[in-house]
Amino acid sequence: MNKVGAVLILFGWLLVWELLSAFDIINAEIFVRPSLVLQQIYYSVASAEFYLRYLVPSLWRFMSALFIALPTAYALGLSLCWLPKIKKTLYPLLSALFPLPKVALFPLTLVVLGTGDSSKVALIALSMFFIVFFSIFHSTEKLLSGPYKDMIRSLQVPGSTFIYQILVKGTWLDFLISCRLALNYGITMIVVSEISMSNNGLGYYIWSSWEQLNMVQLYAGLFWIGLIGFMIGEAVDSLIALNKKYY
Repeated sequence: MNKVGAVLILFGWLLVWELLSAFDIINAEIFVRPSLVLQQIYYSVASAEFYLRYLVPSLWRFMSALFIALPTAYALGLSLCWLPKIKKTLYPLLSALFPLPKVALFPLTLVVLGTGDSSKVALIALSMFFIVFFSIFHSTEKLLSGPYKDMIRSLQVPGSTFIYQILVKGTWLDFLISCRLALNYGITMIVVSEISMSNNGLGYYIWSSWEQLNMVQLYAGLFWIGLIGFMIGEAVDSLIALNKKYY
């Protein structure tokens, strides 16, 4: 019922927007009518060029960054707490890099990796990595400093049991929650990375629309970015619900 209500509210706002734009109560050149945007979205769905030039490149970069960043961040966050020598070396460096706006690192990635897909994937991966890493690191640290610490020592829990039953199960919910934040931030970085030094992807689609003052196409591009974010959010929320149900 909550989702139905949210959809009805959304349609209500779109209807108000449509009427205000149609009767020139708001600037119809900037706040174009939603019905025109829906037409553009329909044309995009029917266009092979849209998929091959704009949607697929963005999804490929995003998925590549996801498979690099999330497993690395999770494994490093788990292991750093019980490897003190590595922790002393890496943690201060990661803590210093974390507050930096990841957009500020984009010129550096361009210099190191070039103007191709590698630099864009690296920027997206970096933006997701830090969110997941620090969430898992602090979750693991809290777990190992609690009652489990004495239990592990007294029962002499085997390594494999310790890793799966305590570390993985104990941090999995925090991992999923941090993934939701990281993936949404990664979607933002898709647009940022494709605005410059790119001739494809949804970020380029939005930016070229702005350069041409094609507001209908610009809003359509924002719709596709929002749809990707919504679908990812729903998928992760489903995993979180399953985790709470079975663990």
